[in-house]
Amino acid sequence: MRNKYATFSSASKDRATSPSVLFVVRKVHLTSIVMATSTKELCLRMPWGKIRGRIFGASNPRAVLCLHGWLDNANSFEPLSRFLCDERLGYKLICVDLPGHGLSDPIPPGVHYSMSDGLIVLKRVQDALEEDLAPSCDVLAHSLGAGICGWFASTFPERVTRLAAIDFLAFSPFPLKKHGDKTRRSIEIADKLMMKHAEAIDKPEMIPSYPFEECVDRALMGNWFINGENSISRESVVLLLRRGLRETSPGQFTWRADLRLRVPSPFNMTVDQVEHLVERIECPHLVIKASESPYYFMTDDVTERITDVYRNSNQNFALKNIDGGHHVHMEKPKEIAEMVAKFFAKDFKPKNPDRDSGPMIF
Repeated sequence: MRNKYATFSSASKDRATSPSVLFVVRKVHLTSIVMATSTKELCLRMPWGKIRGRIFGASNPRAVLCLHGWLDNANSFEPLSRFLCDERLGYKLICVDLPGHGLSDPIPPGVHYSMSDGLIVLKRVQDALEEDLAPSCDVLAHSLGAGICGWFASTFPERVTRLAAIDFLAFSPFPLKKHGDKTRRSIEIADKLMMKHAEAIDKPEMIPSYPFEECVDRALMGNWFINGENSISRESVVLLLRRGLRETSPGQFTWRADLRLRVPSPFNMTVDQVEHLVERIECPHLVIKASESPYYFMTDDVTERITDVYRNSNQNFALKNIDGGHHVHMEKPKEIAEMVAKFFAKDFKPKNPDRDSGPMIF
């Protein structure tokens, strides 16, 4: 039954008076598939503003909730949609822009982002789109989005049917003795960026802007600096920036991503806390790890320890490796789509506390 708070309207109605859920329909012709895939723009009203996104394969029956990585946006899943949403597989990818990313509204001025923001977004999106996503749904996520979705599956296990995580194992734990210094550094950075954010609101003409191609160059170099050289192609950066830039004047652009997203978390977890969250994930869980991407901030022994917890607590956990960089889902969409589709199609046995059946094989 459709959520009584989720209504639909055409794109022609005024956005200020439109109902709480708005879809704008358009057709996108993709050369890699036989049929045209219908794509809809998604808009959900939240207490702080609007959450937007894209729905690929909008007329398909098999819905998957998708969440992108840090400073990316819903376009991250467009390459995968060319395969997962085709006539053969028939998936509907509901891809959300996190707050402050893509076309979604930022949080109000004067406050900062929390990792738990993503949990609220996932829960509200699932409730609003209950025909597709409730009471439980398959989830596909990349990087930071995969971390948030893993935390969501741990906190609300009844809401996630299967979880496919691309290039993310778990949130990185830090030794307790480092927590105080990390909190101090976060607060100092937050204080500076709060002032810069306020200045940008008061004096928008002071925001740096660049021609589109220079934005692409800067984003490409930034990605390579963080994730490794050749971790993402120029073509994929262009795709992300089509949703990640806004025009400040004719031919000049700046980033849509909220400056405050660069503030590191003031609170961190110990390895025991990470293990507790990991062992609470009950659903079938696939981690696809890119060979040329590190386990961010994790030592080898901690990586092995957390992986062992996954395997020992969930018989339906699998870790698969693939050659490629951090944005491997954009660079090798066909291979990733095949792995994800095979995982989502598998008929899993219920979680067995006695571990009789051994690890998942697919």
